[in-house]
Amino acid sequence: MPTFAGTVPFVAHSRVPRGARWSGTFSYHVFSLTRAGSVTYSLPDGVIDIVAGDLLHFAPEAFQDWQVLGAKGWQVAYLIVGLPAALSELLPQPTLAPGVGRIHLDPGELRKVARAFREMQEWSERSTPLREQLVINLIEQVLLRVHSGRPTTEIDPRIGQARDFLHDSVETPVVLADVALAAGLSRARLSALFKAHLDTTPIVYLERLRLERAARLLLFTTDDIEAIAERLGYAERGYFDKRFKRRWGVTPRSYRLGVHR
Repeated sequence: MPTFAGTVPFVAHSRVPRGARWSGTFSYHVFSLTRAGSVTYSLPDGVIDIVAGDLLHFAPEAFQDWQVLGAKGWQVAYLIVGLPAALSELLPQPTLAPGVGRIHLDPGELRKVARAFREMQEWSERSTPLREQLVINLIEQVLLRVHSGRPTTEIDPRIGQARDFLHDSVETPVVLADVALAAGLSRARLSALFKAHLDTTPIVYLERLRLERAARLLLFTTDDIEAIAERLGYAERGYFDKRFKRRWGVTPRSYRLGVHR
């Protein structure tokens, strides 16, 4: 597995062969996403097999002891990161051991979360002052998306549906009525519940997703800024520039040139 040199955020994808073993702790939060194969963790109450679709979270200093026993090895993506305290309520409940939680993703969720880990790896490898915040934003989106999979979650499932609809609509024209229909709620009830659960409005949440997508497109593609704006639903370049600068502190052109706040 790639060597962690102590700098966060650190994201990697690995193919770990049968027989590999590791034990120890990290002083940061660790997430591991099993994409294929399996790994066996030794826990205080016994051993447990972690399989494709399992997203694990280890709190800082939580002990890990794993060995790859399956013939096909273990394909894993993992993230080592410092997290703001505000995200603690989104973390999986530590049901496996103290400081160790698990969420099992269905195949569709696994594909989407694996794609997010790929994006986080791209951000973590770039030398930019914003890389840590962008990685944290992406892991927050992942946790929000799978929040309904937590064993003791209190989030209204209709808000989970609305949130998933927004994540799938970043490049699609959307009005509040569309989100309400996807959630099976009136617009007023949707707005009230969304605010209560996520402390924002559906449209503000969607714009945040779009501006984060814009930042990635500016750095990882050569698409014209006008084309990016149009792709994300901004008909006027001037308005896009204004909203982007409000979110990131610089214009889209400056951001692409590497001039960050």
